[in-house]
Amino acid sequence: MSTTPTTYNPREGSLADRVLAFFTQQPDEELSIEDIVLKFDAKVQSVKTCLKPSVQAGLIRWGQNEHGSWVYTAGPALQLKAERARVAAQQAAQPAAAPAMAQQPAKSLRDEFAIAALPIMWDAYDKGYCGLIDKDEPNVKTIAAGAYQLADAMLRAREEGGAA
Repeated sequence: MSTTPTTYNPREGSLADRVLAFFTQQPDEELSIEDIVLKFDAKVQSVKTCLKPSVQAGLIRWGQNEHGSWVYTAGPALQLKAERARVAAQQAAQPAAAPAMAQQPAKSLRDEFAIAALPIMWDAYDKGYCGLIDKDEPNVKTIAAGAYQLADAMLRAREEGGAA
């Protein structure tokens, strides 16, 4: 099974598309299956099937809330997507003094390794290996720190001549 993240975009107007739009506008909300059936005129037996690709892509999460009820919430990938859109909107609103690329520092080999390790850390988070449980909010600092720890280990192995 590949750990390379894939981009998932639901079909326009589909249940997944409408639920993602809801969480994009209201990222702190949660929806039970019953809420989705009522709010989006969906069939109860199809909700999990229709939303499964969105869950797998990390756009939404299926888990228990603090009351023990099973609910859908905005996932880490949707939160990241919303943050990127917010930053892009802010940058678009600012007058361009210089090209955007000139403002960005070059990526180091450590950064490249951390980028490569990030899907592994997301997978570890999803499986509960990062010390988090389903009802915890995604701790992006923990995930990012873990990606850089893996990057540092890769750099050390590289300096020592690679895997023996």
